[in-house]
Amino acid sequence: MLIRKFSTTSSQSRQLLITRASDNYNSDELIPQLVSNLESNSIDVHKQAAMEIRLLAKNKPENPSRVRCHDCAKSLCDENKELIVESGAIKPLVRALKIGNSTAKENSACALLRLSQIEENKIAIERSGAIPPLVNLLEADNFREKKDASTTLFCLCMVKENKIRVVQAGVMKLLVELIADFSSNMVDKSAFVVSVLISMVVNTYLAL
Repeated sequence: MLIRKFSTTSSQSRQLLITRASDNYNSDELIPQLVSNLESNSIDVHKQAAMEIRLLAKNKPENPSRVRCHDCAKSLCDENKELIVESGAIKPLVRALKIGNSTAKENSACALLRLSQIEENKIAIERSGAIPPLVNLLEADNFREKKDASTTLFCLCMVKENKIRVVQAGVMKLLVELIADFSSNMVDKSAFVVSVLISMVVNTYLAL
């Protein structure tokens, strides 16, 4: 049984309290339902599902966990990642990156960030069309969208095939602009991605 409590403030500032109220909690049942809800035409249902996937906590069942937005990259349960992918979450998360509102995009980018940390998911995420909308998020007004997008791109760029796709999506111009804009708070993160992409060019040149 799950008890969820939301504050009465705006949807972007709501924090999800997930309490595993019973030792009978079964992620095998919850995660497929959440993935199914990602396909919902209801904005509220879709947004809540993306948020819950994003905020699945590592805590033991008896320990409720209040997870803040900036902790999301650490909060998705490692043991649930495989089930999340097997349940078909990647494509609806990518779809939210393309057509969702700001909150949906932030939640989806954050969930993909965690999933991308598993090696075999990197290609699956790219082949689901995630790279162009992630690159587009670098132009977002929302700092967390940009931060999660850049970090996800960094993870995806650990695969050579993905580096090529990222460059083809026009990322270099956006990254250089972010590096030049000290007020963006994105200088270091953007530079990390650029360094990975430049290493590909250097290695290709040395191999000639």
